[in-house]
Parts: sequence; C-alpha cells; structure tokens
Amino acid sequence: MIPISMRGLAGALFALAGPRTLFVLLLLTAVPASAASMKLAWDPVVGVPIAGYKVHYGSASGEYTTTVNVGNVTTYTVTNLVNGAPYHFAVTAYNAAGQESGYSNDVGSPDVALYRKLVPGAGTGLYSYLLDYDFDHVVDAKTRFGTAGDVPLMGYISPGGKSSLIVYRNGAWYIDTNRDGTADAGVSFGGLAGDVPLTANFSGAGGLDDLVIYRSGSWYVDRGLNGVVDLIYRFGGVAGDVRLAADVNGDGIADLALYRKGICYIDTNRAGNADLVVSFGGVTGDVPLLFDWNNDGKADLCIYRNGMWYISTNRDGVANSTFGYGAAGDVPVVGRFR
Repeated sequence: MIPISMRGLAGALFALAGPRTLFVLLLLTAVPASAASMKLAWDPVVGVPIAGYKVHYGSASGEYTTTVNVGNVTTYTVTNLVNGAPYHFAVTAYNAAGQESGYSNDVGSPDVALYRKLVPGAGTGLYSYLLDYDFDHVVDAKTRFGTAGDVPLMGYISPGGKSSLIVYRNGAWYIDTNRDGTADAGVSFGGLAGDVPLTANFSGAGGLDDLVIYRSGSWYVDRGLNGVVDLIYRFGGVAGDVRLAADVNGDGIADLALYRKGICYIDTNRAGNADLVVSFGGVTGDVPLLFDWNNDGKADLCIYRNGMWYISTNRDGVANSTFGYGAAGDVPVVGRFR
C-alpha cells in the first residue's frame, strides 16, 4: 500500500475550510493472465461536505481518458485493465453543487529515461538525461547534466513526489532536484576506487531515498544525506556483479541484490544471504534494474538490452511487459519526472 498525498485542493469547494489532504492507497490484485484490476483506497476528506469522489485513469500521467463517478465511497476497483500495460490513476472529490477538487497526486507506472553521451570523442563529456514522461517511447525532455566518467542515478531525494537527477563523480554526489541541469545540492560520500553508488529507501515506507556506497561486500547507507554512514549491511559477491537495491518483498525497506550473468541473487531481509534467486536475461551487455512497474508495492525485475526493456512483474524471470526506448550504449534509469 503506497500513501500518496492529495494536491490542488484549494478553490471554491474548499474555500472556507482551506486545503485538505487525501491519501490514496493502491494495491494490485490477483487477476487472470489476460486482464488486470487495480484496487484504489483513500482516506475521506473531513471538515468539508463531500457528495462523492471520482476516479480518473489513463495511460499517461495527467492525461486521464476515463472517469468513473464512484459515489461517496473510499474504495474502488478498476477492472478490465491490460496486464503489464502502464496505467495512471488520480482521485477528485466533489460536493452537492458539483464543484470538484483538483486531482490527487498521480499514481501509476514510473517514467523511463536514458543517460546518453551527446558529443562523440574522448573527453568531450557532454551528456544528457532523455526523459520520457508519458510512456510513448519518445523523448519529452532533454536535460544536460554530467560529464565523462560520471555514474548517472535517480532518487527521491527531496519531498514532492518527483525524482532528482544525480551524477556521482569520485565520491561527490551532484543532485539536481528540479531537473533543470543545475546541481542545487551536493554530498561527499564514498570516493574510494571501486566504490559503487546507489540510491534506495532503507528508512521505511513513505521515506525518501538514501545514498548508498557498495564497497567490497559492504553496503554503507547515508540516510541523512550528509555523508555520514548510519547503516551497514554485509552482502558480498564476485568481481563483475551488478549491485542493485530496491524493495522486492514489499516490506517498505530496500532489499540488496547482486546480478551475475543472468541470475539475480536477492537478500530480502538484509541478513547477508540470498533468499530469492531469479534467472532473467544473461545476454552480454544486458543492464539489470529493479523498480516497481505495476504499483503493487514490490520492485520488479527489468533487463535493458540495446534499446529494449524487458520487465518481469511477477519476478519469475518471464518478461510480461516489453517495449523499446533507447539505443545501444544508453544507460537506462527510472523515476517520476512530471
């Protein structure tokens, strides 16, 4: 269950009582393979006479093609969705006169992005994040940020529900919280040869992302974004492993993962041992990712291969969602940008 705060509540409907907050909770339910349903639940608006609520959904954030008046209830299940397809949901409240609030925060599939070198030639160092806001596999925004040798990252670093662009460079984290190509925050953390930077939430459900450095079998977590280690986990691997961190089992805290030649070893209780092993991918050049694609509160496995994205939402190694975005040499990243 993912809490999402309501926004845009000022206006005629709420003029006397002031802004209110609505929390939207989403949970994907078990359904036949050919179709899917999404169960929505939200806390009632209090202190203002409410006649009912409307559920809005579509394939892109802010572009809702279907609206359902669900009446004065706080749960609704949307049915007949295509399994594996992206959907975005929002809720509005209305009064007896038909006046309607603004949309709640959008809840849906994450946005995809690429980190791409724009100018050929060694040492030129001109790179851009190419953001796809609406899952049409077309670049919606280009943000120049980073240089040769940087490690590109995404993270929920600041409140507001949108991802920050991050580049890691020799122990320095440059953070662009408004995605305009200018670093407005910075942290010194790590910097030893072989350090692997990551972002993930180890603070619990609803928390922001933490900064992580993987070093020789140890995961050092900076939850205060101040360069100070306040958590250490032990989960090693071998040279060449790709390190990943995301909440795979849905307990609200990131799990540790090592991806090795088509096999993902996952430590879901952060105890130092893999208790979940999944075979997925394995082609030379495959780039693994972990992120919650279908909003069920659990990170899904993804393989990026030369511009194609293969997603296993059941975490069983079978790709049930596939799409094209990117080209060979691009670095795939995932977040929420709009």
